[in-house]
Amino acid sequence: MPPIADRACLTCGTSIKGRTDKKFCDDYCRNSYHNKLNSDDNNYVRNVNNVLRRNRRILEEIIPDGAETAKASKLKLL
Repeated sequence: MPPIADRACLTCGTSIKGRTDKKFCDDYCRNSYHNKLNSDDNNYVRNVNNVLRRNRRILEEIIPDGAETAKASKLKLL
């Protein structure tokens, strides 16, 4: 049997034992790696959701209970 090359975890760099196609030492490192890859996309989505949440809160304050619509000036919305 040929010797197995010493492999390192893609996240923490520790030595990996087990399957030959294994890339991470444990689930924590695997999740950290993929979360880091997707952080830019997640940050953009988080910012959009924060803006939408703020807009909904403003509209809930303006529209009286039981009404479907209301008028508000631009100054009041700002």
